Amino acid sequence: SIEAIVLMQACTRIGAVHSVVFAGFSAEALKDRIQDLESKYIFTSENFIRKGKNINLLDTVMEASNGIDFEHKVFTYKKDWSLDYSEAQDTELTWLDSEHPSFVLYTSGSTGKPKGLQHSTAGYLLWTYLTSKWVFDLKTSDIFWCSADIGWITGHSYVCYGPLANAATIFIYNGALNFPDEDRVWQLIDKHQVSIFYTAPTAIRSFMQCQQEKICQHKLGSLRLLGSVGEPINPAAWQWFYKVIGKEKCPIVDTWWQTETGGIAITSLPGVNDMQAGSAGFALPGIEACIESGKLHLKSPIPSMARTIAGDSLRYQDTYWADGTSYIAGDAASYSPEGFITIEGRIDDVINVSGHRLGTAELESVLVAHPEV
Repeated sequence: SIEAIVLMQACTRIGAVHSVVFAGFSAEALKDRIQDLESKYIFTSENFIRKGKNINLLDTVMEASNGIDFEHKVFTYKKDWSLDYSEAQDTELTWLDSEHPSFVLYTSGSTGKPKGLQHSTAGYLLWTYLTSKWVFDLKTSDIFWCSADIGWITGHSYVCYGPLANAATIFIYNGALNFPDEDRVWQLIDKHQVSIFYTAPTAIRSFMQCQQEKICQHKLGSLRLLGSVGEPINPAAWQWFYKVIGKEKCPIVDTWWQTETGGIAITSLPGVNDMQAGSAGFALPGIEACIESGKLHLKSPIPSMARTIAGDSLRYQDTYWADGTSYIAGDAASYSPEGFITIEGRIDDVINVSGHRLGTAELESVLVAHPEV
């Protein structure tokens, strides 16, 4: 919602370190994050609508805040409030050191305790500004839609910060991408003349289930650039996205980056690099990426990279810089014959068969290529 983005921007303006938590998390997961950061102020909405169902978010927040042994306050935004933004008072800008923490964002915690990645002020904003400009070729006439939830790093970097730092016009949508109609996304793109659409392979695969005739009802003529983010995109989904949605006219930027890197590190640049279905592309200017023993490394830090894990700098060092010379991404990768970098999924998500390591992206590509899947 607009209010959530305004709150993030307001925190940044006054130098308040903030941490956005995805609304789908349980009370226990939220409590873990509040306690880890010792958050003194908790802002929430009273409720939200998900696929026509009312979700009481305040109940989850109050359950999470019970038993916290330090002083804190809960602020609630009610959807039925009538706000007059014209009466809002400007707050004086707080000047900070370039390395002052801007926000902390937690990884999902699928393996072990969630890691609170702490990002800087200047370096983070610089790289999200530059990558928004380079990768999406932003123009003043563009309507930019990144479909990511702002509870994730993509929603931070390419909804709230990077595009707006470029004075771009952004489109935000508060709802599920396939509700109330399975062609909801294409309705919105036509209605609002969206020119750049940045989404996840998971979403693209769900879009592929939409009836072809429903998609054909929409012109999609405003689109000029498509983007993929969040996981490796299998070639079949890439080809569908390129042909059916982009009409073979829109470049696709398949971007690789992480919560830890803060901004895009590897992709194909529109109009500069060729595209290759299923391969991310090349490291952006200033980044030296390499593949050693099948593992992706970045040979030096980038401006937007997380500076530490909040409250646990030793874990940060051991997890990401264990070899002392480069950033270990934790992803398996390979080079195509043309030199493109192909991401093959997480190193720790593999099946080992007779010495052959099979990654999630490889298995998924085989499965989705089968006509009965």
